[in-house]
Amino acid sequence: MVQNLVENTTLCSAVLVAVFFCIFATEVFGTKFVPFCLTNRQKIMLKNILTITGRPGLYKVVAQSNKGMIIVESLIDKKRFPSFSHEKAVALSDIAMFTEDGEKPLREIFELVKAKEAGKTASVDPKASGAELFEWFESVLPNFDRDHVHPGDVKKLVQWYNLLIASGITDFEEQDEAAEKAE
Repeated sequence: MVQNLVENTTLCSAVLVAVFFCIFATEVFGTKFVPFCLTNRQKIMLKNILTITGRPGLYKVVAQSNKGMIIVESLIDKKRFPSFSHEKAVALSDIAMFTEDGEKPLREIFELVKAKEAGKTASVDPKASGAELFEWFESVLPNFDRDHVHPGDVKKLVQWYNLLIASGITDFEEQDEAAEKAE
C-alpha cells in the first residue's frame, strides 16, 4: 500500500512537471509545446518526426524523459540515440513554407507532392540546379513566395519527402486532438 502511494505520488509529480513545462514554454518562448504521443505506434504523425540541427536526415521520437532528453531513431539507418535539450529539434508539424497568401504547413505540401508523384518518390533529384528545383516546386505549389523560399528549402523538402516515403510514412493528414485521445 505504501509503495503504491509512493509510485502514484511520483507519477503525479512527473505529470505536474510536464504540465508546468508546457505552460512555461508557451509563456516564455511564445510557441505551443506539443507533447509527443506514442500511444498509436502504427500511425506515425509528423509531430513525432523531427529534424535535428547539425544532423542529417529525419528522426522518429521513440521516448521522452522529463529531463529534456528525447530518444530518437534515425529514419535512414534505424540507429537510436539521445537528443538533448541543448540540440535544436523541430517537429515537421511545426514547419511551414512561405506562399504569397501567407504560410502553408509542411504536411499540406507533402500531400500536394504525394498527389503529384502518385505516392512515389519525387521525380526531381534533390541535387538538381536551383532552376530545376523551382520549376518542379512550382508545379506542386504554384503560389510559393519566390522571395522567401530558397533552392535549399526545396532541396530539403524533396529530401525529407523521399525519406518519409522510403520509410513507409505516407499519411501526412493532421489528426484532430479528439481522435488522438480516443486512440
